[in-house]
Amino acid sequence: MPITYQTEEIKIDIVGQKINLQQVTNVDEVFDDLISKDSCDEMVKDEQIPYWTEIWPSSIGLCMHLNTISEEINGSRVLELGCGLGLPSIYAGFLNPKSVKATDYLEDALTFCKSNWLLNHSSNIFETARFDWRSPNLIMKSYDVLLAADIVYEDRMVTSVFDFLVKNLVSVQVFILSDPDRKTCSALLEKLQGSGDFFISEFNYDVVWREVKTSIRVFEIRAT
Repeated sequence: MPITYQTEEIKIDIVGQKINLQQVTNVDEVFDDLISKDSCDEMVKDEQIPYWTEIWPSSIGLCMHLNTISEEINGSRVLELGCGLGLPSIYAGFLNPKSVKATDYLEDALTFCKSNWLLNHSSNIFETARFDWRSPNLIMKSYDVLLAADIVYEDRMVTSVFDFLVKNLVSVQVFILSDPDRKTCSALLEKLQGSGDFFISEFNYDVVWREVKTSIRVFEIRAT
């Protein structure tokens, strides 16, 4: 049987902007459900680990950075990769974008993201789409700003995200990536810098979430 999510609504204050989020409370049960599945199950074979059920400090750090570049979001077409619960997309929605599209590989994440958008916004500029950057099916020239919080958390993602950016970043203004100083993200940045095709700026934010302070790196990545 499909897992039943238990939820609660919480409020997050990011640089004075209050955001309402519906989050999963039975996270351990969700992970246990995946572990209990047969090794032949598609979710297990494709390692569809439900990290999306958590609010990660990197998503808060990304929002803090968006606050500093609100003029670049104003009037832009924004696309988020690996949206999870949708915090960066929701925050971007307060900065007067032309449109916001949130994408994720897992349908359950998109369901929560849609609900969370509606908790905070009444505008119709928002949509979601299932998207796997290993086999891209979106037209990147339709967007100006790409957002991603902590998506390079495993070795297998370094090459796939690199290939995605090589193919698509020339069509957009900037890709903004946040990360809690993972080695895997550093490996991606080294590949990008080594290619000579990208200009990368780094910014740093201290995020306090659940009484724990985490140093978050935010990168603006642009095609040269």
